[in-house]
Amino acid sequence: MTDTQEKTTVTITVDGKTIEAEPGELLISAAERAGIFIPRFCWHKRMDPVGACRMCLVDIEGSPPIPGSDQRRPQTSCTTVVRDGMVAYTQFSSEQVNEAQKTILELLLINHPLDCPICDRGGECPLQDQTQDYGPAESRFIEPKRRFTKPVPISPLISLDRERCILCYRCTRFCEELSGDVLIGVMDRGPEAFIFPFHTFNGDGHGDGDGHGDHVRGPNAGDIGETFDSYFSGNTVQICPVGALTSTEYRFKARPWDVHNIASTCNLCSSGCSIQIGVRVQDGNVVRFSAATNEDTNEEWLCDKGRYGNAYISSPDRLLHPYARKGNELAAVSWDEAFKIMAEKLAPVIDGSAQAGVLVGESMCDEDAYAAQKFARVALKTNNIDHRLSGGVSAEALPIPSLTYDDILGSDLVVLVSLDAREEVPLLFLRLRIAATKRGLRTAIVNARAVALSEYADARLAPFPGAEAATGAAIAGALGTTLAAGPQALASAAGLRPEDVEAFAAALRAAERPVILLGPQACSTDVTRAWRVVAEAAGARWGWVPRRAGTNGALSAGAHPGLLPGRRLASDEGARTHVAGVWGAEVPSEPGLDGTAMLEKAAAGELAVLWVAGADVIGDGPDSALGRRALEGAQFVVVQDVQSSELLAYADLVLPAAAFVERDGTLTDWEGRRQPVRAAMDPPGAARADYAIFAEAARRCGRPIGCRTIADVHSELDALLDIAPSEPTDGGPVRAEAPRGQADYPLRLLTYRLLYDDGSRIRHTDGIRKVTAQPYVELHPADAQRAGIDDGGDVTVTSANGSLSARARVTADVREGVVFVPWRQWGVSAQALVGAGDPYPSVRVEPA
Repeated sequence: MTDTQEKTTVTITVDGKTIEAEPGELLISAAERAGIFIPRFCWHKRMDPVGACRMCLVDIEGSPPIPGSDQRRPQTSCTTVVRDGMVAYTQFSSEQVNEAQKTILELLLINHPLDCPICDRGGECPLQDQTQDYGPAESRFIEPKRRFTKPVPISPLISLDRERCILCYRCTRFCEELSGDVLIGVMDRGPEAFIFPFHTFNGDGHGDGDGHGDHVRGPNAGDIGETFDSYFSGNTVQICPVGALTSTEYRFKARPWDVHNIASTCNLCSSGCSIQIGVRVQDGNVVRFSAATNEDTNEEWLCDKGRYGNAYISSPDRLLHPYARKGNELAAVSWDEAFKIMAEKLAPVIDGSAQAGVLVGESMCDEDAYAAQKFARVALKTNNIDHRLSGGVSAEALPIPSLTYDDILGSDLVVLVSLDAREEVPLLFLRLRIAATKRGLRTAIVNARAVALSEYADARLAPFPGAEAATGAAIAGALGTTLAAGPQALASAAGLRPEDVEAFAAALRAAERPVILLGPQACSTDVTRAWRVVAEAAGARWGWVPRRAGTNGALSAGAHPGLLPGRRLASDEGARTHVAGVWGAEVPSEPGLDGTAMLEKAAAGELAVLWVAGADVIGDGPDSALGRRALEGAQFVVVQDVQSSELLAYADLVLPAAAFVERDGTLTDWEGRRQPVRAAMDPPGAARADYAIFAEAARRCGRPIGCRTIADVHSELDALLDIAPSEPTDGGPVRAEAPRGQADYPLRLLTYRLLYDDGSRIRHTDGIRKVTAQPYVELHPADAQRAGIDDGGDVTVTSANGSLSARARVTADVREGVVFVPWRQWGVSAQALVGAGDPYPSVRVEPA
């Protein structure tokens, strides 16, 4: 290093070992990087240090002496920043530190119960481990320990054993610093202090103070007022260093040494979170899901839906055998008989005298989507294959660039267009919130409703629902690029003031590294084209965030009527020729039907076979009546799924599929990264992986597609994905009309799915069902006043398609002229208001 070069690291010595550390790095972190473990309870690398537990004490040369002693005062390594030349001694080289840590552990164990044999944390407990490694051999404390009523269910998902708490504050700090759900805190002081939900105690915020559990009202201390209802509450259980917080879904189900953990990927949204699937060795059943560390995706966090929302895997509704309709009933049959029936019914399709359609769900693995589209194109000779039941990306909207967390977190302004990340992609929300609060990342929101990140937004536009294209075109106009009518007319069409559009455009123009993220529904051809131009004009990177785990993979695998594997256009003769060469079979050239068109054709009796795999054509589509008519109108209906549903009433053949924990595969997350899915257990009964079902079905039809093993699918799919996708098409001017209200129906409907709803994957998790909000609708105070509606009152929402009743939430979070009705609440769904081709209908709201 020359004299002119600035030193970028500092050199410290720990236990005689020289370590190069980053300026500003904490001593505990630097030592751990060098392989020197310093005991700790309160410190967590992703949260601010507090030095609460004092377990990480070290002896540092130059520290002030202890009064009346020649020894130096020990320092907490979790709050000590390294400095050049620092010399420190840990418990491995300092008897003083070793004795201090023994004392700390002895003090922590004064009131901590020695109930390890019945504690869920026993066997994987940091307090247990560190007491064994660094603690005293025996305790001198003989007085009675403090006692509390236990356990206290502080939410339907979390139980609290207060006497175990060592006040490390990890749980409260996670809520304050990371999730933002400040719902729990410290009650009382001194030896009576404990963690508990807020709004529970006496008017001064304190309990009675006798330490004997009568702080809480109600039987078994269950009446606790506001509960710990956070989408991320399970993370506090995982980072708790003792067994104070435990999961009600896992409590007393297994011991850590009885559990075998398998690394996999969650399939409940497009976040692509890495997880550990805990399988009880003695019976092979899944007993818990926990977050695995993956710095690229979820760091080490998990939302509660991903952690607890998998009870369906072992629910009584699992399909265990194939069924065939015999008369008016479904009867269990063998796989051989099922495939014989299928081959007979598919014969007219195979010989070209009839037509079929295949619909696949958006939670399937990439390999399943690939096998499904190959089955449709090779065995059934049709491009009638789709994963979209409502909206979704059209072939003309592609390509949409891929973004990563690094792109987003390295930007200086993130624009979220019709994306409620907390509800739709929760780990994306969590990482954005952490970046906003800890690193000052600025956000801008385009949404008719205030979302969880709106409080951090530097700019916000609230257009009418469905006006994303008009809004993008107006912003592009303000940036100097004309896409349709003038910016003022576009702003008016979207329900925006021109000056607000100008201010939003100015914020984009001022950013050096802006990023634009389109939400799950903001992916139509006009919307993507408009915001592509905005991105080009502002020098921004842009991308799309699907909600479902399998959406990106389905697009890449070609489970789309207009796309082949690799997202190449099915209308491209060169792409068809290339794919046909790989397959050794001709690829059909006739344009395929999308999901809605297939249902309409089936409803008209013009589709001989409707094959529905993992897709709910009744509950997920905008028109449930169309889904039912399609199932009734198709001559032969195959339902291939993990669990039973309303669709079975219409099925002629039912094929049981394996859940994602029962097979290998991959899932492509919102970033475009293919994440591994690994089998943690065998499928129950006769269930099989979806790709294997399609492969055998094709073989029985006399048109084999390969894909018999996961390795087969991998090799084909990998080769086809390693091709540049088709170039974007120029569709001319953007159609930027925005839907508006009518005289009889003056308001516009906004709807999308919340994280917790009546979804087929989570309805079996009792804890999640209990924390799901009662059915509600949101409307602006001005609209409520005009309609004579009070906050909390029962209302009826009506459109030309139908009506529903729910409780009103009067809030300025939703823009004037708009009513927000969550999709598929328990017993109430916006589906009643929406018709095919009309995702944002005009509605009116009246007192019930």
